[in-house]
Amino acid sequence: MLVDADAREVEQMAEKHPEVRDAILEAQSTLNALSRAYAVQPNPEWKDDILSAAFAAREGSSSRQEEPVVRTIGHTQTAKSGGSSRWAIAASIALLISLGINAVQYSNFNDLRSELRATNLRIAELEQNHQVMVASYKEANQQLAVLTDPTTASF
Repeated sequence: MLVDADAREVEQMAEKHPEVRDAILEAQSTLNALSRAYAVQPNPEWKDDILSAAFAAREGSSSRQEEPVVRTIGHTQTAKSGGSSRWAIAASIALLISLGINAVQYSNFNDLRSELRATNLRIAELEQNHQVMVASYKEANQQLAVLTDPTTASF
């Protein structure tokens, strides 16, 4: 795929830098996996034609001068690639819907978090008021005890 000079430069960089070598190996393995995943098997009827042409080319025999046969790929093979693009479109739409739902959920989460902070502040304020009320109640109770105690009555 690369010009000889570029290929040598890439090889030198791969020898000097292990991360470049790792990236090249990863790219090659990804390309191999993709080519295996999307490989189209030839028609079984073409096997004999392909093998005979290969053997004839190896033997150097060009005695068979026939017009090359052009065969079109059937409709089922084009539907396979169209089906994968449909899946990709469906996956993209599902991803967009998921992003929208996540944005709404995140907004709700932030709203609930701010409500929780406000509620915690209100609880702290009510606890302070409660402590003041308890202290006031105790003081009023002591004053009532003093007022109702017959030993302290001086009138």
